[in-house]
Amino acid sequence: MRKYVDGHLVDIPAADAGIFEKGRAVDPAAALAAARGSWSCTQMQGILALGESKWGEVLAYRAGASWAEKVIIDSAQDWRRTSQNVQFIGYLVGFTDEQMDALFIAAIAADLQ
Repeated sequence: MRKYVDGHLVDIPAADAGIFEKGRAVDPAAALAAARGSWSCTQMQGILALGESKWGEVLAYRAGASWAEKVIIDSAQDWRRTSQNVQFIGYLVGFTDEQMDALFIAAIAADLQ
């Protein structure tokens, strides 16, 4: 694939074509960070994507959690990828950023309507 990048025609491998926007090189890390800001799902989608075992870990932690932590776990109705409350849930189950990204991609793809 050939694209204009910063005013020059260059050959771009097809696998890398997504890191260019309007003919300018885009930093993949910056693009991912910007995308994360728009990722959200319902609590049900998040729990189902997390799975029974991992959600069980959250509930097991909740049994001995402080009142504030219980509120965080129980009140996260709309899960946003960049939310500190959702990051807390990811921390509880030991997820990396990449695993949290995969969780949201799976949750968003789930059609529960």
